[in-house]
Amino acid sequence: MDPFDKAVTILNKKNLPNLLTVCCISSAFDYFSEFPEKFPYVFPVVNQAKVSLFIKAILYSKSNNHRNDLLKWQDLPKVFNPLIDAGSKLDILEEGDLDIDSRMTKLIAHFACSQMLFTRENIRQRVSLKYSLYHLIPSKYSKYLHERHKRNFVDIPGIMSEALGINLDTYFVIALFLILGYRDKYYKLLDPPDEIKEMMEGLVKHPEKLENAKERYLGSIIDKSDQLTKYFMFQLDQLPMFNKNDLISFLAITSQTISELRTLNNTNPFQRGHISERLCPLERYPIVKVNPWQYIIPDFRYFDLATTELLRWVFQDIYVNNEFNEVMGTVQESFVKEMIETALNEIIVVPERQYTKGGSHYLGPDLLLIENDKLIVIEIKAKHITLDTRLAQDSDYLIRDLEGAISALVKLHNEKIPDLYSGLDIYSDIQSEINKTRDNAPICVSIIGEGVFSLQEFITMYRKAHPDFSLNSISYPFCIIDVLHFCQALDVSKSNKLSLYSILYEYWEIGNTLDPKPHAAEDFQGREIRGQESVLISAWSELTQKSQAVFKTTFEPNKSD
Repeated sequence: MDPFDKAVTILNKKNLPNLLTVCCISSAFDYFSEFPEKFPYVFPVVNQAKVSLFIKAILYSKSNNHRNDLLKWQDLPKVFNPLIDAGSKLDILEEGDLDIDSRMTKLIAHFACSQMLFTRENIRQRVSLKYSLYHLIPSKYSKYLHERHKRNFVDIPGIMSEALGINLDTYFVIALFLILGYRDKYYKLLDPPDEIKEMMEGLVKHPEKLENAKERYLGSIIDKSDQLTKYFMFQLDQLPMFNKNDLISFLAITSQTISELRTLNNTNPFQRGHISERLCPLERYPIVKVNPWQYIIPDFRYFDLATTELLRWVFQDIYVNNEFNEVMGTVQESFVKEMIETALNEIIVVPERQYTKGGSHYLGPDLLLIENDKLIVIEIKAKHITLDTRLAQDSDYLIRDLEGAISALVKLHNEKIPDLYSGLDIYSDIQSEINKTRDNAPICVSIIGEGVFSLQEFITMYRKAHPDFSLNSISYPFCIIDVLHFCQALDVSKSNKLSLYSILYEYWEIGNTLDPKPHAAEDFQGREIRGQESVLISAWSELTQKSQAVFKTTFEPNKSD
């Protein structure tokens, strides 16, 4: 029997609310132990890969609310061991018709989808970014967006509120509140005993006893999971700090019953790919409606991911054409310009200008940055990585998604940068500053809405495997970087008093080599970013200041429970 099916067979006979509670508890150990200054105390007995496969197995199983058999600690090895076997069996390594480069690309893509998926930037940064792009910036520049896009104008804040049924800030506040509420439950009910903490933190040298201590502690928790269910499920009347209609709207777009999730799980694209990297319905609906009045978050990493990413699913349902992406491109341009001016006010920032050459009309770079005697030219694309690309795990699919960003770089190199140095009238007010940069190679940058793990390294790998690839014709340093990592580049520049040019040049240089290295290009050498210096801090402050009273409360089980 297939290892995954073996685990599912065991779960078939179990009580569903109990399984969801055990999964929730396991996920809490994995997710909340990684909060700042915390140790992953029960790793690797419980980890993200096991929890992700566990919830998938629950969805494939026939467990239901009416079965009485509970999952005990002694059952977990019989479930987790086959799941580990299922997750580690990679067909990629057995495909004999692939050359070594293709096999390596697919292997990297596999880990990006099955593990790196959950290592996106922290939720605070992602919420701040989405709140800026979907609310603050389009609200601030509404008149400009309307004038520029005319008939194709999309009122993003208005459509977002209409699609969600609640304001975006309320949506984010409810999501963040649920995470904080569950975090409090973790500290009150699950925080490991001092014996484990002291051994993990090296205060007591008993490594041979550590695994036994972890297992004893986890066993005691799992075996009383039925008593903990009331703490890890929640219902509307436990959240009186929110308007009931807002909660109903929030749950309408974030939750489904187990039956609905299982039906969705049996459709394409949820059946494509290796089980460990397969799309999970919890990426779209991260909350399970256990019964008409109770809900549970079985996997906090899926909930963390979905809090920002399910917004794309919502818009994809509304806009099948490209008008939303076009407006978002303009929003992103305004956002990036504002972030640069906020972080590095000594840089000259020149937005896109239109000019005539040879009787034809042309557009300059979306943003032109002059940093002393260095030139940075930027094109901005709202394009996201498509679901097909993620599921296919084929480098050509990713290149297709990046086609706009790639062609923009080539155009910068071949046309727009030469035009900047040609003395066009449209740039006469800053031509002297542009001319000061002639002795240094300009950096060409394409900023995209969403990237993938080690994007710059992937581009380098693809360039080396395809000599005729268009980016091989570019003689200047160039970067393809997603908007959130570009914000981090600004933060690194500001916090470490380094020029933005040097940060982006380093990004290109590190990404241009495939040799073993301690950091990917997007890690910016692991440099520290001081929180109060983040360009996204104002968005976070505006969002959370509206709801300070809410964040001082937590939800408790009903007194009647």
